[in-house]
Amino acid sequence: MPIVARVLRHRLTAELATFGLVGGICLVTDIVLFNVLAFGVGVTPVLAKAVTMLVTGTMAFIGHRKVTFRHRQGAGLGREVVLFTAVTAASLVTGLAPIWLVRSGLDHTGPIWLNAANLVGIALGSSVRYLAYRHVVWGEDVTTEPSAARPRLPAPGS
Repeated sequence: MPIVARVLRHRLTAELATFGLVGGICLVTDIVLFNVLAFGVGVTPVLAKAVTMLVTGTMAFIGHRKVTFRHRQGAGLGREVVLFTAVTAASLVTGLAPIWLVRSGLDHTGPIWLNAANLVGIALGSSVRYLAYRHVVWGEDVTTEPSAARPRLPAPGS
């Protein structure tokens, strides 16, 4: 395998691994914080989930900006926040689609069907998020002047 292909493959593997790590940390934080708020503090479940979504969404943005995609150029903090929020919202719809299809379209209500649809939704939503974060939120912005750009940090694993 040519050296360029190996380097690109290594970078992509490292990027996917850090994407998963950031997501995993956010998932665990979401579950723990939700349970603390809903069952320890006594906050209503909907409010508890709203709080955890804000906390873990912020964590995900910072983690992906500073770790996963640190070697890619965004269009500035304000635009990145807007794009990140839009992509995350779109991925939620993508993640809900399989559950809606199984429940409403196919009229399956059993736990096996719904959990399978949930897993498909998680995979679809994660794929949409990764690709959109990589190519839209933190895609190479060729219109940004190098002096105005966020400083580039070394790529993962280099």
